[in-house]
Amino acid sequence: MPVQSVRLLALTVLFLAGWLLSPARESKGGNLKAVRYAAAQTQLPVFPGARGFAAFTPAGSGRHTPSPRSALFIVSNLNSAGPGSLREALEARTPRTVVFAISGVIDMRGPVKIRNPYLTVAGQTAGGQGITVVTERFEVATHDVLLQDFAIFIGDRPGLTKPSERDGIVLNGERSPVYNVMIYRLLIEGAIDENFSTYKKVRNVTIDSSIIANSLNRSMHSKGEHGKGILIGDGTQSISIVGSLLSCNHDRNPRVKQGASIEFINNVVYGWGGRTGWNVFNISGERKKDRPVLASIIGNLYIPGPHGRSDIPILYPKGLIKGSRVFMRDNLMLASTRMLEGNRAERPPFSISWDSEPFGGSGIFPLPVDQLWDHVSKNVGPSPSRRAKRVKDIIDEVQSRKGRLKNKVGKKRSGALPFPDYRSRGSDLRLPPHPNAVNPATGYTELETYLHSFG
Repeated sequence: MPVQSVRLLALTVLFLAGWLLSPARESKGGNLKAVRYAAAQTQLPVFPGARGFAAFTPAGSGRHTPSPRSALFIVSNLNSAGPGSLREALEARTPRTVVFAISGVIDMRGPVKIRNPYLTVAGQTAGGQGITVVTERFEVATHDVLLQDFAIFIGDRPGLTKPSERDGIVLNGERSPVYNVMIYRLLIEGAIDENFSTYKKVRNVTIDSSIIANSLNRSMHSKGEHGKGILIGDGTQSISIVGSLLSCNHDRNPRVKQGASIEFINNVVYGWGGRTGWNVFNISGERKKDRPVLASIIGNLYIPGPHGRSDIPILYPKGLIKGSRVFMRDNLMLASTRMLEGNRAERPPFSISWDSEPFGGSGIFPLPVDQLWDHVSKNVGPSPSRRAKRVKDIIDEVQSRKGRLKNKVGKKRSGALPFPDYRSRGSDLRLPPHPNAVNPATGYTELETYLHSFG
């Protein structure tokens, strides 16, 4: 290379370096150090031990900004709206963290919709039996959300939302993308449509250590029998469902539609209805021209209840295009007297692989399936260290294999799903004096560190 060219290249590099680091550059484009700091902070897991595709959301911490700042909302009453209510916090526009100075049942008297991003709902701060949100639909239509340690109950009361839209949680990406949503240690039950579903543009979602249970089967839905667990909609990408319990949902345990990618790892599925794999893990397309489905199904335990068979394959694939792939390993079906190997599919029209992952997973290390029930039974649902009676009842129903499909809300002794009803009490909040200050040793804010201290 000629000397003049070398000199020109060197001068260009020096000029660019000086421009990038100059005070003028910082004043126009923001402080580069602060920007780099904020970028580094978003690489922290949302809480220590977070896993799955949504593990690194900053949620409501404010760590996505150069100077972390999260508005602190304290829920001080059980009202459906107004000052001090949960709805006020959910509908706020700023990055925010929601804590609870009270426990009990919050009747929202209609649906809930979260439109604004960067939200943490810290249900672990509620004392007593925790928080149960009674609503007709809990919709998330935004990004970077952490929902932790509370219950959602839908039910069959007359209301504002038609039965076909009464989902537990729905991630709705119809108008704008929904991504980086962490659902951790929730109880979701009593839906008339799905207990959990995704729609349109959704990606990077984790459901971890949660209970998806008791969708109402023969209830108000126009299609009749419709007790559905989980629906992963068309094109939804990078979904992790891990360490959770799916109990007493007639089918869609889960259902995965065309173009989706999912890892389903170390879950316990109990008490489905019907007589085929359609009611268990259903991968099915509805159109011939679409994208392939990619799924990893690893280390799951299937326990039939009174309504379903134990001699069926766990996987039902239908109508999928070439290129769809499923990885299955270490799945077991618990029969009446023995364990059945569960890595089977009904009518497989595409590659089922036992030797390589079909798509890049999130890095979850599965537990051996023979250790799974002990782990899941002790760790699922809101605040496992001080479990609510409702969660204990669900665990007992699976343990005894007496849990049945539910058709309506009513008295437990009649076989119905009980409406949540427990006494409200205050919570002993001990919030840090400087909640947005960052601990340099960990990178988390003082408020996050406080929230991590709860069991």
